[in-house]
Amino acid sequence: MRDVLASNNSKHVYMLKDADDEGKILVKYNGKDKEVVIPDELDIRVIANGAFKENSNISKIKSNTVKKIEQESFKNCTSLTTVIFPKIKTLDSKTFWGCKNLKNVVFPNVKTIGNWVFWGCVSLESVLFPNAKTIGNKVFWYCISLKTVNFPEVKIVGNDAFSACINLEEINFPNAESINQRAFEYCDSLKNVVFPKVKTIGEKAFWCCFNLESVVFPNAKTIGNLSFWYCKNLIKMVFPKAKTIMNWTFWGCVSLESVIFPKVKTIGNDAFSACINLKSVNFPNVEMINEMAFEYCGIENVVFPNVKTIGEKAFWGCSSLKTVNIPNVKAISSKTFIYCKNLTTVFLPSVKTIDTLAFFECENLSSFSGNPDVTHIGVNAFVKRLNQDDKKLISLSFDLKKYLGFKIINTTDELESHHEYVKI
Repeated sequence: MRDVLASNNSKHVYMLKDADDEGKILVKYNGKDKEVVIPDELDIRVIANGAFKENSNISKIKSNTVKKIEQESFKNCTSLTTVIFPKIKTLDSKTFWGCKNLKNVVFPNVKTIGNWVFWGCVSLESVLFPNAKTIGNKVFWYCISLKTVNFPEVKIVGNDAFSACINLEEINFPNAESINQRAFEYCDSLKNVVFPKVKTIGEKAFWCCFNLESVVFPNAKTIGNLSFWYCKNLIKMVFPKAKTIMNWTFWGCVSLESVIFPKVKTIGNDAFSACINLKSVNFPNVEMINEMAFEYCGIENVVFPNVKTIGEKAFWGCSSLKTVNIPNVKAISSKTFIYCKNLTTVFLPSVKTIDTLAFFECENLSSFSGNPDVTHIGVNAFVKRLNQDDKKLISLSFDLKKYLGFKIINTTDELESHHEYVKI
């Protein structure tokens, strides 16, 4: 390692060492200038870890020779506003971490953006990375001034990449194939997103994007846990190839009124729970509905021609539900339709077991097309309370003997009554 004094300006002092292949590595910058133009004749190819770290003087940096910036090179350079590195190909982690006055960055040749590179750059307004292929984790976390991003070549958007970019309004990722966990979490200003090539959406990818209205993913096959959790203004979604909806995916999307998923096979736990205005659902190929999938939804009619399994509480509290048509399901789990107080008509021709409290408080149930070969009905499957303050139970009005071939045995203890069912 040796000190080199720049020939064109004696105030710029650079500590250099030879690079492994060619050129020099800038180990430490000791100057005090606000605007730094690294002389071409120094042939600096790499800026080493922490070379400018916590330099509060520098406001502008330019180099025509540097190809790589290593970790934390400009970390907490709080006065830095402008960076120009036309030949850079790689940005290592935390390169510009905490550069709170950095406003615009242009990196025409960067292909990989490491983790945390612009973390907390609260003044960053525009970024240009026309050739970047990968965005690492938490790259633009809490860049609250960022409004528009365009990454035409990016394939992977890392964990938390744009998390808490609360003013981000427009995003363009025409070639992205994977959106990782929490990539756009809390991006409150996003309204419409289109990802034409994305196949996988990670957990919490758009968690709490409160103003998101429309999402289009023509090639997505898996929608991760909590991906659109409480996107309360979401009204339109397009997922023509999705096969799996994971747990809590659309929980609390209270503006959703209808959904169509032509190829989905599995709906996860609480997937649409608390979508109180969701009235119409279309899942022609779904085979499994997991626990609480549609809890407290506004669904009026359900038709699931291929469903074979329904989890507990799947339609708990769907007070607008009137008709149920699930011709191939063989078991109704505990509390599946509990508190569906306006349910009148049920068509379950293949059902063989109906578990405890399955239709509890379905007080208007009057028609039940079931299977004469039903083998089991659980305790209190078809009852309602005499009143809300009384634990005494009475049977629903429809004829259990006629529809299912069972008779009721009433049992009572000191605390509450039970209705058990015996095959005739």
